Amino acid sequence: LEAPGHRVTREYYINDFGNQVRLLGVSVLAAARGEPPPEGGYGGEYVDALATYLKQEQPELLGPRPDAAPGARDELVRACITLMLLGVPGTELAGIRPVLTKLGIDFDVFSSEEALHRWGRVDMALRRLQARGLVKAQADGSVVFITGEEDDKDRVVRKRDGATTYFASDIAYHDDKYERGFEHCIDVWGADHHGYIARLRAAVEAMGRDAARFEVLLYQLVKLVRNGEIVKMGKRRGTLITLQEVAEEIDEATGNPSAGRDALRFFFLMRKSDSPITLDVELAKRQEAENPVFYVQYGHARLCAIGRRAREQFQLTAPRFEARHLARLSHPLERALIAELGRYPRVVSAAAEERDPQKIVAYVQGLAQDFQSYYTQLKLEGDAILPRAKDQTEGWQERWDREKSLARLAWVEALRTVYASALGLLGIEAPERMSRAEADEALQVVTEQ
Repeated sequence: LEAPGHRVTREYYINDFGNQVRLLGVSVLAAARGEPPPEGGYGGEYVDALATYLKQEQPELLGPRPDAAPGARDELVRACITLMLLGVPGTELAGIRPVLTKLGIDFDVFSSEEALHRWGRVDMALRRLQARGLVKAQADGSVVFITGEEDDKDRVVRKRDGATTYFASDIAYHDDKYERGFEHCIDVWGADHHGYIARLRAAVEAMGRDAARFEVLLYQLVKLVRNGEIVKMGKRRGTLITLQEVAEEIDEATGNPSAGRDALRFFFLMRKSDSPITLDVELAKRQEAENPVFYVQYGHARLCAIGRRAREQFQLTAPRFEARHLARLSHPLERALIAELGRYPRVVSAAAEERDPQKIVAYVQGLAQDFQSYYTQLKLEGDAILPRAKDQTEGWQERWDREKSLARLAWVEALRTVYASALGLLGIEAPERMSRAEADEALQVVTEQ
């Protein structure tokens, strides 16, 4: 969205209010006391890490206080949420924000659901709906939002005991976004929340906003595959494998500290949001063409290797690409790739308008495949981009079409520039050197000699 010129704010909404986070706090309290998790609570290493740290650093939060009293565990819950976001010092629990940053996912704003309640935004939103006649009290004491034609039934915003629902928080949160001046809101949800879209769109419209300026991107749940088997996980059971662990495993297997980030980003972006996402850890670790992220990065490294060889062996530097070079680029595959480069701005624009970064993934994969075909074809035709060693016999410099090589180098550099731009939009490294690319270049020189 930024590439075509939109101004974008990335916001992370923290669900830090309500029964689920209360259960988290009580679960940490139980772990600190050596007790099993409460019914419906949470277990696992991350709960134990929170409990151990708080026992050492903030034991006053774990003192004897009535667990069921309203607000009794607010301070404990806030401490747990902060540690979940920033990490627990001295443990493997790195925290949501540092892990996202390592993966190249940076948010401008972290917005708290609990803060909406603390500052009265939720009550204010419900009063505005009441003034418009869009909420009504039920006989059982609850209050519902009248959804109208958008949804199939009215939805509870305040329960019989006076507590507000998640839906009430969401109404206030989105109204707050528009109050802050945003023209268009794009939510990213899991596909299991599909049925929630209609009621929230109705609420946005009820608050006097244009529902057409609110949209939801649904992402399918991710399947983690290891050795051909789907890994089963459960948040409540504590049987979790985190993004951090997967990224570190790929980093360690490849010896590259950014390999995990690149692989995770690529695997998530190579499918449309409404398609199932399968993350094959073993495939992501392989340094070979079957690994799609390695293949496209290798393609960029090979383009860099061609420019490097031109400078080091022939003292040639790619000139700026100009119209005069087109006359020397007569190979059909060269012409086809020039046309493909010209399509890049439209691909970026379409990816933004359709909310589909997969289009850029497909584009860069196509460039890699097309250049591979071109490179192979030139070798078969004996018409290499740069003079081969076996052709450098007596008088070769007089026979060498230097202007054609310069035209091709300018074309290769243009291709590399677009290639790097596409990888940059995906947040994936465009390496100048990779072991396979270096080996390929060395092998080519040895074979030619």
